[in-house]
Amino acid sequence: MTHIIAIVGKSGSGKSTFSNLLSKKLNCEILYIDKIGHSIYDDQRFIDFVNDRLGSKYLNDQGKISDRKKIGNYIFSHKGSPIVEEFNTLTWSLMEKIIDEKLAQCGKYVIMDWFNLPNTKYFAQADYKILTKAKDEEKRILMVRLRDNISKEYLEKRENNGISYNECDYDFVIENDYDTIDIIDKAEIIGNIILKKLL
Repeated sequence: MTHIIAIVGKSGSGKSTFSNLLSKKLNCEILYIDKIGHSIYDDQRFIDFVNDRLGSKYLNDQGKISDRKKIGNYIFSHKGSPIVEEFNTLTWSLMEKIIDEKLAQCGKYVIMDWFNLPNTKYFAQADYKILTKAKDEEKRILMVRLRDNISKEYLEKRENNGISYNECDYDFVIENDYDTIDIIDKAEIIGNIILKKLL
């Protein structure tokens, strides 16, 4: 049986940093769900959907997706529309298949890292749920904009399409002040708790 540790939080809140530290402590794999989501942009079923429903302007001369951000901007701007609902259904079905295949190959522990995990079946299946949040929101927003090379407006659209987190749903809430020593210590403490409980 594979024990799932769900790590959730806004972009730039320290999810990946904490996931990496905890994975070393638990000696386990991390499933970065964002990366799985990005991988489906090369899936022909996804490309065909974009071409048929959104238009060829989103494809390059080789018939591949030209710019994920352009598609993201459309999706964020048309939330709730039938096309966006179709887009989300197809996207998640392709992602879920990959996730399930990867989970079947994991060892005793696996970390799942994604902002939207609470809206999936995997969150309910998780043995431990960890929320990361930034102590300084302005710093987080600036870091994300620089890292992802996006405008403030695009980030606002992206985050407005996200979810809000109820801290009561989590076993641990990590407040990240971007102090390396502090987050290392927190990963060590939480890793020891998980190892003790899930032996």
